[in-house]
Amino acid sequence: VVEGVGGAKAGAAASTRRGAEARRHGTEAGNILARMGKCLWADRFGRYVGRNMTTGEEISARVYLMGMPLWGNLAPAKHHAQLVKNLLQPEMDSPFGIRSTSSSDPRYTNANMITPYSNWRGPIWINANAMLIYGLARTPDYSATALPLAEKVVHALAQDLRNNGTWHECLSSVVREALIFCLYKLQNKEKSSFTRYPFWCRMDMGLQRRGS
Repeated sequence: VVEGVGGAKAGAAASTRRGAEARRHGTEAGNILARMGKCLWADRFGRYVGRNMTTGEEISARVYLMGMPLWGNLAPAKHHAQLVKNLLQPEMDSPFGIRSTSSSDPRYTNANMITPYSNWRGPIWINANAMLIYGLARTPDYSATALPLAEKVVHALAQDLRNNGTWHECLSSVVREALIFCLYKLQNKEKSSFTRYPFWCRMDMGLQRRGS
């Protein structure tokens, strides 16, 4: 009996500690959301922007990251309409998926080059598009926009598979051709390709199956 009472007390104490910890994490999460809204949301653009981590200077380039708060369910409802509108503008929304960088940006390119890096300056990334699609799918009043985007990405992947016999992690946002980006190891100059990521591609195809 004593052991049972002692065990119950220990369990209650642990439960109390977990509850206190949960409340602390909840408070911290609320504080982070408040700072995110204050520092990263730009009313004049109707979207989220970036910040230089050293200087705090605003980085206003139009990139796919503007939509990531939808995926994390972090964007308040009052921002949904402007955010979705910005994300689906023609300069971001290509025939094959959401571009990594707006086509109106002077640095935009789909060139297959590594010096300087071009792979996030225009091409479509499958993992990023899958996250954006999931974000749209869970956003009230805008979930219908997710399936057409998923279909475009899946069709591009199907063409990639027909042309190359595999899926690639990034595709050109101008033509339906996989971009092959290779990194070179500094020591032995061995070419190391990081282009085939079937799991990321399955994320998007799985969403399309559920949506249809």
